[in-house]
Amino acid sequence: MARVLLKGIQKSYGDNPVVRSLDLEVEEGEVLALLGPSGCGKTTTLRMVAGLEQPSGGEIRIGEEVVSGPGRFVPPELRRLGMVFQSYAVWPHRTVRENVAYPLRLQGAADLEPRVDQALDAVKLSGLGERYPNQLSGGQQQRVALARALVAEPRVLLLDEPLSNLDAHLREQMRDEIRALVKRRGITVLFVTHDQEEALGLADRVAVMHQGRVEQHAAPERLYDEPATVFAARFVGRQSELPLALVPEGIARRAVVDAKGDAFAFRPSRAGMQRGRLPGAIAGTVVSRVFLGPTARYVVRVQGQEVVVDQPERFEPGEEVCLRPEGGLVL
Repeated sequence: MARVLLKGIQKSYGDNPVVRSLDLEVEEGEVLALLGPSGCGKTTTLRMVAGLEQPSGGEIRIGEEVVSGPGRFVPPELRRLGMVFQSYAVWPHRTVRENVAYPLRLQGAADLEPRVDQALDAVKLSGLGERYPNQLSGGQQQRVALARALVAEPRVLLLDEPLSNLDAHLREQMRDEIRALVKRRGITVLFVTHDQEEALGLADRVAVMHQGRVEQHAAPERLYDEPATVFAARFVGRQSELPLALVPEGIARRAVVDAKGDAFAFRPSRAGMQRGRLPGAIAGTVVSRVFLGPTARYVVRVQGQEVVVDQPERFEPGEEVCLRPEGGLVL
């Protein structure tokens, strides 16, 4: 396994810059997510690491090898990487076993059969080697793609929106399985997603991208609790916001403060909602309630402004309540 280092990476298409002077490091054995909205440059960055796109500037190292830089560009087939695409990209005319064996055949590997068996066992597909992709579920096809990416023991595993075509339950299951598998093998992973839950649940660190730059890269907990920029705060997780003038001084004082900010933001699940009125709290009235299973989502009106609050306790529309958010940000 190997680390990945990007220094000053740029990519433009004509006069349109897509990635701008990007610096990033993926440690050996680390799982790092590139998270951001469509068009932020995350997939282009992944494709440059893979060798499917050539940077306009900067340097990419995999391990100690410069694979892209001034005067040097190593083609993708020589980078010893594994890649899983959003669309799976398994060959419909080949069996599961033939799909997984393909990278080893290209290498002329002598121990092909036991390595294929091992890869299929790792992704829980033992016994399905003779089936064709159209005989598999979406989750099983994704496992085939993962086994094919891992069978040749790549230095780095690249995942491009790997779970986006799966339903919610299967997506959560596969997320947990992929993390367990790569951690068990100590594989370095760089993956792209726009799904915040997927990024927070799968990655050791998350790099939030916006307009071709990394806004913040941090462990999931720190990114969620201590966003470094206004974009990161508003993009990662849901925020409820109020004008700062409506927030009692004692609550605002406990927030992470941007000196230029005029809005107070807090996580809906950390609103600390109680019935009645309490000194030093934010007074409001319940407008609506939506049941979500283990919790309910409330809209609360505060002096003409509406915020979202998630609480397990039942409140009814029209009830007077007060909010004492834990933490919070001034944006």
